[in-house]
Amino acid sequence: MRFLRLSVVPILLNLPSCLHISLVVLFICFGNAVDAMESQPDNPAQTIAVESQTTYQGTCQQLILAGDNLKPSCGKSIVVLIMTNGSVSITVEQEGDDIGLFGTEVGQGTFAIHGAFLHSRDNVPLQGNCIISADNSSSNIECHLVDAQGSPWEIQFKSKP
Repeated sequence: MRFLRLSVVPILLNLPSCLHISLVVLFICFGNAVDAMESQPDNPAQTIAVESQTTYQGTCQQLILAGDNLKPSCGKSIVVLIMTNGSVSITVEQEGDDIGLFGTEVGQGTFAIHGAFLHSRDNVPLQGNCIISADNSSSNIECHLVDAQGSPWEIQFKSKP
């Protein structure tokens, strides 16, 4: 949301009302355009790179996709990639069809998930989050998600020390 500078308000009060509206509309339109231009990176060719990559080896404790319990096909590793722009990719090993979750980092070890890629389904919109918590001996990864039909997608993974 854009706000008028206080120094502009007295000038606007001395103008006819239709001119007030026109100036406010111009300010909002062009102000938002300037904001959009200012938020662009300095170098348009700037690339997104991997900021960190962590592979967790361990035990899949739960794997539910679209309401189906697929724990028997769950693999023994999860890879978390965090990119320099704050996006995240979480790949869960599964027999025959790895699951790729994508989203954004919203805090240390907390990720808002927006969707999944599966070999059998291209882009599945999801809502929910994944949290990675660690103690001295292991790390836990838990994802609680819901698809557009309201079906649960749950992942629980415990890494080995």
